[in-house]
Amino acid sequence: AGAGGEARYYRPVESQAGPGAGRLVVLQDVTERVLRRRERASRLEAISDSMPGLAFEFRAGPGGKRSVGFIGEEAEAFLGLSPRLEDSHRRSSQKQFSYRQFVEHVPEGHREEFRQSVEEAVEGRSPWRHEFPFDRPDGGQIWLCGSAEPSAESSSEGDEVVFCGTLANITGRKRREQELKESRRKLRREKRRAESITENVSDGIYRSTEEGIVYANSAFIEMFGYR
Repeated sequence: AGAGGEARYYRPVESQAGPGAGRLVVLQDVTERVLRRRERASRLEAISDSMPGLAFEFRAGPGGKRSVGFIGEEAEAFLGLSPRLEDSHRRSSQKQFSYRQFVEHVPEGHREEFRQSVEEAVEGRSPWRHEFPFDRPDGGQIWLCGSAEPSAESSSEGDEVVFCGTLANITGRKRREQELKESRRKLRREKRRAESITENVSDGIYRSTEEGIVYANSAFIEMFGYR
């Protein structure tokens, strides 16, 4: 507790004091940082409760450090992953949620593109938006649309870029897009097949719309000189 009785938070920073001198441990006051994170987590929880999707906080620190500062309680139902965040200071037999674990569930063919989208947003400190498939631990695959806004945060360890955003399940939309793509591909294939048949007959065949003739086979062109 501080002099005024308020709660303070400290982080032990250990360093080598020198040969024969043992270890020197310094307590670093991280109260403001902890309080900021708690306030942000409260806002993210409110967002998570008030809108569809999964709220998250992603942190990009110096030296390539990447971590998740918050993930909504719906992570288990949404992704099949535990919402319990990875903590380097605690050991647990349960698998904990981490950025590395999340990336491992992005299919290999999409993983590098996903990483690149994140790093470009970090480098440019720009909004992040990316659509990608995600392999759930139960064997199912879903499609996600991630979007987040960046902000800067300073600490004793250096500057961090903090992204607050949401993951939305767009599996239904992707499935409809794929079905439409397959339908158009099938129509093009049937069109080519029909035209190949009409080109091999001696009768003149044409197809017209309100705008006029849109197709004529070779026999029709020879008969009427249509171009």
